[in-house]
Amino acid sequence: MRTFLTLGFCTLSLIGANNAVAQATAKQTAKAVDILAEDVLKTSKHPGGIELISGCDVPVARALPLESENLDIALTSMAERERHLTWTKTGTAYTVTIQLMKDQGITSVRLPALQMSANTLPEATDKLLQAAAVRERIVSMKLTELTENLGFTSINEGQEHNIGLPAGTLREDLNALATAFGTAIWKLDQRQCGNNRTVRISWIAR
Repeated sequence: MRTFLTLGFCTLSLIGANNAVAQATAKQTAKAVDILAEDVLKTSKHPGGIELISGCDVPVARALPLESENLDIALTSMAERERHLTWTKTGTAYTVTIQLMKDQGITSVRLPALQMSANTLPEATDKLLQAAAVRERIVSMKLTELTENLGFTSINEGQEHNIGLPAGTLREDLNALATAFGTAIWKLDQRQCGNNRTVRISWIAR
């Protein structure tokens, strides 16, 4: 009898341990959709950007994307699980859009052709954000700009880059900057939480 009780106790202990490991693993792999998209894009070594248009919180991804060396396959896998996620590719640059609110992203603003020279991505980005159309959109949407996290400087920064931008959207211009500086990745974080409406454009890979 003691043998059966001992075996039963050991079995329950093993099940409990396995459940604990599974729960710990789930917590480690559980990530907000935008963070998971960042990881996928950074790993690919492609230039591009992520647009997040959301409320106060961003939902946790339902599942990890399909592991693949092909970024198209990985992003398609994510889009199938996360209905609010879409992606596009232009040249070598990828844009992932996570639309959790109906608001229009400021990256859809159209800008005239521009010729610029810049040594760093923040410098180049600031020139784009000072465009009249961008300023008007930010004011009309009553958005408060949050300071960019400058982070580190990459080996692709510090020397002058002469960049010609054809007429197009702010999104297209940001992707052009990302490509001009190598495999940089920008992120738009546009949120409405209560009465607060904020926007931040930063470079999460440089």
